[in-house]
Parts: sequence; C-alpha cells; structure tokens
Amino acid sequence: MRIEIDADKTGRMTLEGDLTIQSIGELRTGLLEAMEAVDALVIDMGMVTGIDMACLQLFCSAHRTYVREGKKLSFRHRLADDIRRVVETAGYSANACGADVAEKTCLWNGGRD
Repeated sequence: MRIEIDADKTGRMTLEGDLTIQSIGELRTGLLEAMEAVDALVIDMGMVTGIDMACLQLFCSAHRTYVREGKKLSFRHRLADDIRRVVETAGYSANACGADVAEKTCLWNGGRD
C-alpha cells in the first residue's frame, strides 16, 4: 500500500495483490491515517487481483465514515470485472446501504473519482 498526498489535500492510495482479511489491519490503518490528512482519498485498485468480504465491508464502513466527516472516498477507475463480480455476488451494489446514488455518494456507483 502506498499513500501520496497532494498540496490540495487529495490523497491517492495505491493497492495491489489480494485484499484479504490478512491485510485488513494495514488497510484499515491506512484509511484512518489518510482520513486525518486529506479532504478526499482516491483508491487505485488497478493492481488488485482479488478481494474478500472483510475488505468489502471495510471499504463500505470507511466510506460511510469519510462521508460523515465531510470527506470523499472513491475509486480511481472502474473496478476490474473480476473484482466487480465479487462485489455484486457479495450483495454490494449501488445504493445497497441507502447512499444517495443521484448524488453519487455510494462507493459502488461505478467507482470513479
């Protein structure tokens, strides 16, 4: 995991490999530390090869926390098809948590920043 912060307080988190429960502690810490330092965090999952339910839950929880704090959390690009299938199979879809899709606040609404 790599986090870069621009002068305008936009952070970029680059992830790669499998995102599993074994990596959730480091991912959670990175998301929390970034939230303290940025107004918006863009997650690049272009090099992610797999994801499990624990990480999906963490992303949703982090997104709700960022929104509650008046910050933005988004994905840099549209999620890869295999990652998107895991997201959908797990029951995560745009507006699954009641986020306002019209306002594009749902993390899973297409995954673009």
